[in-house]
Amino acid sequence: MTVTQMIQGFDGTAENILVTLSNTVLPWMIGRHTTGRSGYIAEVRRQAEHILREAEEQRRAADLALTQAVETERAAIARDLHDTISHHVSAVGVHAAAARLGLRSGLPTNQDRTVTSLEQVERSSRAALGDLRRMLDLLHGNDTDGVRQPGLDGMDDLIDGSRRAGLIVNLTMGDAIPRTLPKSLNLAAYRIVQELLTNALRHGNGTLDLTLSRTRGEFRITASNTTNPRAGTSSGTGRGLDGIRHRVGVFGGSVTIGPSPTAPGTWRTGITIPLQESR
Repeated sequence: MTVTQMIQGFDGTAENILVTLSNTVLPWMIGRHTTGRSGYIAEVRRQAEHILREAEEQRRAADLALTQAVETERAAIARDLHDTISHHVSAVGVHAAAARLGLRSGLPTNQDRTVTSLEQVERSSRAALGDLRRMLDLLHGNDTDGVRQPGLDGMDDLIDGSRRAGLIVNLTMGDAIPRTLPKSLNLAAYRIVQELLTNALRHGNGTLDLTLSRTRGEFRITASNTTNPRAGTSSGTGRGLDGIRHRVGVFGGSVTIGPSPTAPGTWRTGITIPLQESR
């Protein structure tokens, strides 16, 4: 533009240069600024979209974690309800059947047994309601009672209830075991024993040999009972055995459950849980 203006004879070279700069450099600078601004806005948008995608992924991960936590909690509640309520309901069924047979016989000598069976039905029903209220209190966050969760120190009451239902329990356990086990393992062991008693009462032939032992690095529970041939194939849902396996698996232990290969008609349970010795 400047050379053209000079050839055409325009006077004032400085004015020509100024006109050229104003018509070229200034638009170029504005274009550069606009382009840079557009690039900055595009980068801000990309960062905002990236942040939104990350937030969405985190929200989905949080939802998945929450769903898994809820499912885990539901499974834990189901196991506790099964272990607690089924034990008492099984005892109620045994005593109710005994009372029914006593009433049907009509013999005066069976009246005392009938009354005793009905008393046991009442006692087991109250115990079931008490355990259910305790679990509901825990679910509602009401843990004001100092001793909410049972443990092996309550084994006497647990086994006495099974014995009153007619189950002969041969228990072998050291006195120091409840005090030396961790609190979580103490509760798990109590629930496992509760399930073993329930299974023996429902499917056994009236006798359960139960042993709880502890060595330096292991805690063991072994149980053995003869099965009742009259039970036939009326097995349970399997939730109780699954609950035992889950409780033992939490502590990295091993479980062997099933008919004895060496003693036909005998159901054996062997549980081994490793212990971490404190130094």
